[in-house]
Amino acid sequence: MFCILVENKILNESQLVAFDKMAKFRNIIVHNYEKIDPEIVIGILKKNLNDFEDFKAAIISYLKIRKR
Repeated sequence: MFCILVENKILNESQLVAFDKMAKFRNIIVHNYEKIDPEIVIGILKKNLNDFEDFKAAIISYLKIRKR
């Protein structure tokens, strides 16, 4: 999904790297949750919380431009 958003100039390449890492992290949590250290999860989320805000901002910006 993120690659498609970059191809359509909704996200930039640097965002693709960050969001792709977060998607892979999500997959690890979902499929190997019994092996996950909660402290590591909390640390990663705190360190990368801005990724969610960046994604939201990019989508909102795109929608505002399309609305015009």
